[in-house]
Amino acid sequence: MTGRAGGPHLSREDVIDLTGRLCALARAGVGPREAWAVLAGAGGAAGEVALVVHRMLAAGGSAAAGLHAVAGSAPGASLEWLALTLEVGERSGAPASLVIDGVGEALLAELARAGEREVAMAASRATARLLAGLPALGVVLGFAMGTDVPRVLLLTGAGRICLGSALAFWWAGWAWSRRLVAAAVATGARA
Repeated sequence: MTGRAGGPHLSREDVIDLTGRLCALARAGVGPREAWAVLAGAGGAAGEVALVVHRMLAAGGSAAAGLHAVAGSAPGASLEWLALTLEVGERSGAPASLVIDGVGEALLAELARAGEREVAMAASRATARLLAGLPALGVVLGFAMGTDVPRVLLLTGAGRICLGSALAFWWAGWAWSRRLVAAAVATGARA
């Protein structure tokens, strides 16, 4: 699958896997050019990224420049983090495995937080759906008690007022719940 500019599209999990493999190769003492060649042979979207980086290194560029070239297709700027890490490592001479390992840990923590947010929001979404369905349950209960619900709601003045009020309150509750969930998701994404 390709990203925005025709480059590979990586999920956060792909970037974390690529980062972990790169760190393992760096810890094993494999040089950058050889490490990216090994990663390029892995295939998949991460292999496509590694191939771009390997070609950049072969042309005399840096690994960071190769990653910057394809970073726009990765969600949450995860690939950009790895590119910046490699750039700092190349400029400062810091041990690559330690720096890359730190980025891998940060990406794993980011992924865990995203999963926790999704789990936390699942209860709110389920509650909103349950509350939206309660009026239908009221109509079913009305039928169960022997009431001619359509006749009462549509043919009597009080029924029409109740129906109109109920629809207005139902819509307001639905819109409000939706807005609350959207605000919570947006707040969680910024945290």
